[in-house]
Amino acid sequence: MNRGLYRFICILALISAIALGDVLSRHLGTKAVFADNQDSGFQERIKADTEDLEKNISGLKTLKKELEEKKKRSPREININWDAVEGALKYAVQVKDSGSTLIFDKVVETNSTKISVTPGEYRIRVGAFNVFEKIGSWSEWSDMKLVLPEASEAFELLSVTDHGFTFSAGYAAVQILPDFGSLFSPSTAGWTATAAYRMRSIAAFSSIPVLRNMLFGADISGSRFSGREIANIEDNRLYILTVSLSLSYVTDFGFPVNLAVRVGGGMARTTQSYSFPEIGGGVYHPKKLTTVDPYYRAGLGLVVSLFGPLFLEGGAEFFLIDYLATDLRGIRYYLMAGTRI
Repeated sequence: MNRGLYRFICILALISAIALGDVLSRHLGTKAVFADNQDSGFQERIKADTEDLEKNISGLKTLKKELEEKKKRSPREININWDAVEGALKYAVQVKDSGSTLIFDKVVETNSTKISVTPGEYRIRVGAFNVFEKIGSWSEWSDMKLVLPEASEAFELLSVTDHGFTFSAGYAAVQILPDFGSLFSPSTAGWTATAAYRMRSIAAFSSIPVLRNMLFGADISGSRFSGREIANIEDNRLYILTVSLSLSYVTDFGFPVNLAVRVGGGMARTTQSYSFPEIGGGVYHPKKLTTVDPYYRAGLGLVVSLFGPLFLEGGAEFFLIDYLATDLRGIRYYLMAGTRI
């Protein structure tokens, strides 16, 4: 091969290599740009999808909260049951809401009924119809609460209104009868307190007409007396503290005023203090005499029902203390305020 042809072939190969390199460079550069553009769009789509997912999750949370609030406001049907009253032909059921608005007033034939209420606080009472087709008596208003249940049980009592206890306390004035009445002035500084349990709260007695109206109680009272003027006696005073058990009968007329009869017995702690002079006069010597003796009582009173479980009771009772050689007798007048729980 001649020298000229050889140079021509080398120059042509060099030009071809340069041209091929330029083509490859342009091709690879285009692919790199395309790949970069494609990766950027993918990231934007991921970002947009993530934002949409977050919005959907937030919307679901809001919807769940709205459904829970709606569930709380939805009425729920509950069963109400009470002990049957012997001789009752039917029952009246009344329910008040927290604003004392009567929301349920129904007459039913059995000792149970159903009511639809929303979660909240309510009060309920039941009346029994007698043979004259009249409501002979109402139960006390009972507090109750309907709560949104975590389990199946949703109805709970707020208080112990149906537990059968009564507590009362108040003022007492006592007049001592002869023979001791000539020694001491009437007491106007007395007090009295009573705790009792209603027999109607015991299932075995709740349907027995007489026993269901009886109460078994414990009583405590105190009275202080000043002595009358007696020759050669100074600072004559008497203090009586009594503790007793009692049995009461309270009528159930179906209106706020009822009659109460009470009898009982226990022990009385009697303390008498006085001063007397020495023989021939002059110095007075103090003396105190304390005894614990049997104590008996019987009385009659009026019970006035107020709003809810509150009531007032006033009356009088005769009492006797087997004191020393002579019975100490008197009459106690009392006025008490109390509550049923």
